[in-house]
Amino acid sequence: MWELQQPSVRMVTQLLLLTSVLLSTLFTIRSVEPSNAVSQGTNVTVRCQALVSSSGFLNREYTIYKDNTVVYTKSTTTTEDLLYSLRMARVANTGKYECKVNIQGKEPSTNSEKLTVTGLQTPVLSVDKRVFSEGEEVTVWCKAPEESGAIVFYFYKDSKDL
Repeated sequence: MWELQQPSVRMVTQLLLLTSVLLSTLFTIRSVEPSNAVSQGTNVTVRCQALVSSSGFLNREYTIYKDNTVVYTKSTTTTEDLLYSLRMARVANTGKYECKVNIQGKEPSTNSEKLTVTGLQTPVLSVDKRVFSEGEEVTVWCKAPEESGAIVFYFYKDSKDL
Protein backbone atom coordinates (compact mmCIF):
# COMPACT_ATOMS: atom_id res chain seq x y z
CA MET A 1 0.00 0.00 0.00
CA TRP A 2 1.27 3.43 -0.99
CA GLU A 3 1.20 6.20 1.48
CA LEU A 4 0.78 9.76 0.18
CA GLN A 5 2.92 12.34 1.85
CA GLN A 6 2.66 16.08 1.63
CA PRO A 7 5.59 17.60 -0.23
CA SER A 8 8.09 19.37 1.96
CA VAL A 9 8.85 23.05 1.54
CA ARG A 10 12.31 22.05 0.33
CA MET A 11 10.87 19.81 -2.42
CA VAL A 12 8.48 22.55 -3.60
CA THR A 13 11.31 25.08 -3.62
CA GLN A 14 13.52 22.72 -5.63
CA LEU A 15 10.71 22.05 -8.09
CA LEU A 16 10.08 25.79 -8.58
CA LEU A 17 13.80 26.42 -8.99
CA LEU A 18 14.06 23.61 -11.56
CA THR A 19 11.07 25.01 -13.47
CA SER A 20 12.53 28.52 -13.51
CA VAL A 21 15.92 27.16 -14.66
CA LEU A 22 14.28 25.26 -17.51
CA LEU A 23 12.58 28.44 -18.72
CA SER A 24 15.36 30.90 -17.91
CA THR A 25 17.00 32.86 -20.68
CA LEU A 26 20.35 34.60 -20.79
CA PHE A 27 20.83 36.75 -23.84
CA THR A 28 23.89 38.74 -24.85
CA ILE A 29 25.49 40.41 -27.80
CA ARG A 30 28.47 38.12 -27.71
CA SER A 31 30.56 40.25 -30.00
CA VAL A 32 30.81 42.85 -32.66
CA GLU A 33 33.49 41.51 -34.97
CA PRO A 34 36.21 42.39 -35.85
CA SER A 35 35.94 45.15 -33.20
CA ASN A 36 33.82 48.10 -32.09
CA ALA A 37 35.86 50.60 -34.15
CA VAL A 38 36.65 49.82 -37.79
CA SER A 39 37.67 51.60 -40.97
CA GLN A 40 35.17 52.02 -43.79
CA GLY A 41 34.98 49.01 -46.09
CA THR A 42 35.51 46.47 -43.27
CA ASN A 43 33.11 43.53 -43.06
CA VAL A 44 31.47 43.62 -39.61
CA THR A 45 29.35 40.97 -37.87
CA VAL A 46 27.08 41.51 -34.89
CA ARG A 47 26.80 38.15 -33.10
CA CYS A 48 23.80 37.65 -30.78
CA GLN A 49 23.58 34.67 -28.48
CA ALA A 50 20.61 33.33 -26.53
CA LEU A 51 21.51 30.76 -23.90
CA VAL A 52 18.32 28.92 -23.06
CA SER A 53 17.94 26.01 -20.66
CA SER A 54 15.10 23.96 -22.06
CA SER A 55 14.25 20.55 -23.37
CA GLY A 56 12.81 20.51 -26.87
CA PHE A 57 12.74 23.07 -29.64
CA LEU A 58 11.79 26.66 -28.89
CA ASN A 59 10.92 29.26 -31.48
CA ARG A 60 13.23 32.27 -31.10
CA GLU A 61 12.44 35.60 -32.68
CA TYR A 62 15.53 37.78 -32.81
CA THR A 63 15.32 41.51 -33.42
CA ILE A 64 18.38 43.70 -33.95
CA TYR A 65 18.14 47.42 -33.36
CA LYS A 66 20.47 50.20 -34.45
CA ASP A 67 19.93 53.39 -32.47
CA ASN A 68 16.53 52.06 -31.26
CA THR A 69 15.32 51.35 -34.81
CA VAL A 70 14.66 47.79 -36.03
CA VAL A 71 17.19 46.82 -38.71
CA TYR A 72 16.78 43.02 -38.79
CA THR A 73 14.35 40.35 -37.56
CA LYS A 74 14.64 36.58 -37.85
CA SER A 75 12.71 33.63 -36.41
CA THR A 76 14.45 30.32 -35.88
CA THR A 77 14.26 27.13 -33.84
CA THR A 78 18.01 26.49 -33.93
CA THR A 79 20.29 27.15 -30.98
CA GLU A 80 22.97 28.76 -33.12
CA ASP A 81 24.03 32.36 -32.57
CA LEU A 82 22.33 34.93 -34.77
CA LEU A 83 24.77 36.67 -37.10
CA TYR A 84 23.95 40.06 -38.59
CA SER A 85 26.48 41.08 -41.23
CA LEU A 86 27.39 44.55 -42.39
CA ARG A 87 29.32 44.05 -45.62
CA MET A 88 31.69 46.86 -46.48
CA ALA A 89 30.68 48.94 -43.44
CA ARG A 90 30.26 52.66 -44.01
CA VAL A 91 30.07 55.66 -41.71
CA ALA A 92 26.25 55.38 -41.95
CA ASN A 93 26.54 52.04 -40.06
CA THR A 94 27.95 53.83 -36.99
CA GLY A 95 25.57 53.51 -34.05
CA LYS A 96 24.50 51.57 -30.97
CA TYR A 97 23.38 48.00 -31.72
CA GLU A 98 21.13 45.96 -29.44
CA CYS A 99 19.52 42.51 -29.68
CA LYS A 100 16.22 41.29 -28.30
CA VAL A 101 14.88 37.77 -28.44
CA ASN A 102 11.32 36.67 -27.87
CA ILE A 103 11.00 33.11 -26.54
CA GLN A 104 7.61 32.01 -25.24
CA GLY A 105 6.62 35.60 -24.50
CA LYS A 106 9.81 36.44 -22.64
CA GLU A 107 11.75 39.24 -24.30
CA PRO A 108 15.12 39.94 -22.72
CA SER A 109 17.45 42.41 -24.41
CA THR A 110 21.15 43.07 -24.39
CA ASN A 111 23.09 46.08 -23.38
CA SER A 112 23.86 48.14 -26.45
CA GLU A 113 27.22 47.88 -28.20
CA LYS A 114 28.56 50.93 -30.02
CA LEU A 115 30.03 50.46 -33.48
CA THR A 116 32.12 53.28 -34.92
CA VAL A 117 33.06 53.24 -38.59
CA THR A 118 35.74 55.77 -39.52
CA GLY A 119 36.81 57.16 -42.87
CA LEU A 120 34.67 58.64 -45.57
CA GLN A 121 35.10 58.21 -49.29
CA THR A 122 36.55 61.32 -50.92
CA PRO A 123 33.64 63.07 -52.62
CA VAL A 124 33.80 63.89 -56.33
CA LEU A 125 32.87 67.42 -57.44
CA SER A 126 31.43 67.80 -60.95
CA VAL A 127 30.43 70.83 -63.03
CA ASP A 128 28.10 70.72 -66.04
CA LYS A 129 30.32 73.04 -68.13
CA ARG A 130 34.07 73.13 -68.53
CA VAL A 131 34.16 76.77 -69.58
CA PHE A 132 31.78 79.49 -68.45
CA SER A 133 31.65 83.24 -68.04
CA GLU A 134 31.09 85.31 -64.92
CA GLY A 135 27.37 85.55 -64.14
CA GLU A 136 26.52 82.49 -66.20
CA GLU A 137 24.45 79.80 -64.43
CA VAL A 138 26.36 76.61 -63.72
CA THR A 139 25.20 73.35 -62.17
CA VAL A 140 27.59 71.80 -59.66
CA TRP A 141 27.06 68.50 -57.86
CA CYS A 142 28.97 66.38 -55.45
CA LYS A 143 28.72 62.63 -54.95
CA ALA A 144 30.28 59.80 -53.00
CA PRO A 145 28.80 56.72 -54.72
CA GLU A 146 30.27 54.11 -52.35
CA GLU A 147 28.70 55.69 -49.27
CA SER A 148 25.28 54.78 -47.94
CA GLY A 149 22.76 56.66 -45.87
CA ALA A 150 22.04 60.36 -46.04
CA ILE A 151 25.00 62.58 -46.85
CA VAL A 152 24.73 66.34 -46.84
CA PHE A 153 27.14 68.37 -48.92
CA TYR A 154 27.65 72.12 -48.43
CA PHE A 155 28.86 74.49 -51.11
CA TYR A 156 30.65 77.69 -50.16
CA LYS A 157 31.59 80.88 -51.94
CA ASP A 158 34.11 83.12 -50.20
CA SER A 159 33.62 81.12 -46.96
CA LYS A 160 29.85 81.69 -47.08
CA ASP A 161 27.42 78.79 -47.26
CA LEU A 162 25.47 78.79 -50.54
